[in-house]
Amino acid sequence: MPNRIKVAMNKIRRGSVTLFDARAIAVGTFLLSPLAGGALWAFNDVRVGRRGQGFASFAIGAGLMGLLYAATVSGMPSPVAALLQFILALGARVAAGNSLKRAIADGLVTKPTFYPLWPVVVAMLVISALVVVGWLYYAGRP
Repeated sequence: MPNRIKVAMNKIRRGSVTLFDARAIAVGTFLLSPLAGGALWAFNDVRVGRRGQGFASFAIGAGLMGLLYAATVSGMPSPVAALLQFILALGARVAAGNSLKRAIADGLVTKPTFYPLWPVVVAMLVISALVVVGWLYYAGRP
């Protein structure tokens, strides 16, 4: 199918979609990890019909998560790691916002609505709490 036909069909199918806004992606990146931010960003890309770019968004989040993990394991002080996480969250906000603007400009989505921010925050905090509880539970075991 030619690309013009795919774009036209996407316009018909995806007039109004519900997405995560750039702020939610930044909060997910900061509170949990770049991998979580990449997953939210990839969700948006798949919802507007760009599966390939969604895979790339998730891969970028996974790569940044690996770099952040390697930096912290190598002895980076915690305040520096938190600052790096904050910088990654700001970058994710800008990149995700630009991606959404490009999807609107390309006609892939015309009227996006957004999920509220609080479920993202609650989900990220619950996941973080479960990780900490699991770490504390298994930390004392041989």
